[in-house]
Amino acid sequence: MASTLPETLGPYRILGLIGVGGMGSVLRAEPIAGGAPVALKSVTVQQRAHIPALRREIYALSKLEHPGIVRIKDSGTDGGVPWIAMELVEGPSLRDECEALTRTRPPILDRLGDVLTIVAQLCSALAYMHGEGMIHRDLKPANVLLAG
Repeated sequence: MASTLPETLGPYRILGLIGVGGMGSVLRAEPIAGGAPVALKSVTVQQRAHIPALRREIYALSKLEHPGIVRIKDSGTDGGVPWIAMELVEGPSLRDECEALTRTRPPILDRLGDVLTIVAQLCSALAYMHGEGMIHRDLKPANVLLAG
């Protein structure tokens, strides 16, 4: 999305910007017809070369069903540009959590149980994906969301 956000995309009302990545933008949106907010991902006009990659992501995610992998709620195109509506995960990223751990006391060993739980859940989701013949390809702490 350009410097100003559209009012709508597909059947969704845009509420704000969640973030911008290599392929495009992720927006907070809600169905115009009513319902729970979603994370709406689409390419920007300047990044139309990423449309095939987003279409592959939509196809791959639609085949996955695991509690540690964000679920697709809807997908479509608007003006020839694909978009994907995913469940909205409210919570910090793993990067945010790691930064918080390095700033706080008590030391990380006092939170080792929390850290191991996160690692186990991440490994479970990745093992499931790999078992389905898929690889994430952009796995980094900023892309791992921790549900609140």
